[in-house]
Amino acid sequence: MDVKLPAVLKLEGNLSENFRKFKQNFEIYLIASGKDKATEQVKVALLLNAIGKDAVEIFNTFKLSDEEKLKQKIQEKRKREKDYYDRNAKSKKEGEEQVDDRDQEEVNKEIANQRQEMEIENRGEREKRERKLPSRFKDYKLY
Repeated sequence: MDVKLPAVLKLEGNLSENFRKFKQNFEIYLIASGKDKATEQVKVALLLNAIGKDAVEIFNTFKLSDEEKLKQKIQEKRKREKDYYDRNAKSKKEGEEQVDDRDQEEVNKEIANQRQEMEIENRGEREKRERKLPSRFKDYKLY
């Protein structure tokens, strides 16, 4: 069955109503095409493909929060690990030695390291902002 993407999001007129209609049509598209069970990354790519170039330009101006950046890094890491283990699953079927899943402790260490890296980045950003402040505000915390 051939399923077409919904029409692009109209960025003039009643934006709330236009978005409601676009969202409904996009959700129908996901179900009809069988993509409703796809990963979030695939769904976002489909959404950005369907929404139109003007809306994508607006999307590109959004700033991800630190939490979203961390989630994104963790999801990317999990995908790489899943791909690695999927490749090794084939070798197990063929009788070769299978590499076991990493310990949860190791995964937790990786997440902690990524959080620490982000905290260091944030600290650097705060210091840059503090340097730009007039001297009378130097004693105030910005977070």
